[in-house]
Amino acid sequence: MVRVYGVDPEGFWIRVQEWGYLDGKHANEAVTYTAMERGRHQLPDGAWVEAGRLAKGTTAFATTTFSEPSASACGVLHGHQCQRGGRRRDAPMRQILRHGFQVRMQEQESNRQKHLAESVGLHRLGAVLRCGQRPGYEVGLMDAGVSIRSIPSSIGVAFTQPPLFLAGMQTTNGGDPANLRWRNRNEVAVEVWVSEEQSKDAETVHSAESVGYFAADEEQ
Repeated sequence: MVRVYGVDPEGFWIRVQEWGYLDGKHANEAVTYTAMERGRHQLPDGAWVEAGRLAKGTTAFATTTFSEPSASACGVLHGHQCQRGGRRRDAPMRQILRHGFQVRMQEQESNRQKHLAESVGLHRLGAVLRCGQRPGYEVGLMDAGVSIRSIPSSIGVAFTQPPLFLAGMQTTNGGDPANLRWRNRNEVAVEVWVSEEQSKDAETVHSAESVGYFAADEEQ
């Protein structure tokens, strides 16, 4: 996972963190990020976005409510923003609706499922922007299902160069801890798959998940 901490008005610290059962060493990865002040903001094209932060420590799903409901729900992206607990873990989401969504903390499968509360940053993109294409960016939903098979997924807009790409699972259909990975990003498509951890067993079969994404020109 990409772990962010020490967020302040001037910047943040960032690192790649492997699951605890691995050796902690990882090759360099390209990381895409967005930075936004908390609250609702209107973009120049009239679309609205919302950014927020919440503290979650429970391993049971809990509901988080948006500041305002929207006409449709397309996607929520989130990232961890502190170092409490130390161990690498996921924050799977589900039931993303017009009024909010559910999220919980999840340790690797071999661990006891208990974790200190952590700060989680949220970008409510599609739920406010609606799914679709706009000059310079696109919000979309890979709703056909993404699983362990690496599949080329259409971005939709034909960008003039490979766009910045952020994505996150919008469902928790598989019970085992897993994260989303992607590669071979180009102007029209990207390969996306779900990667399970293997702390308890070697099995990596995972149910198909819905994936929300945000693609944009770098100058956006």
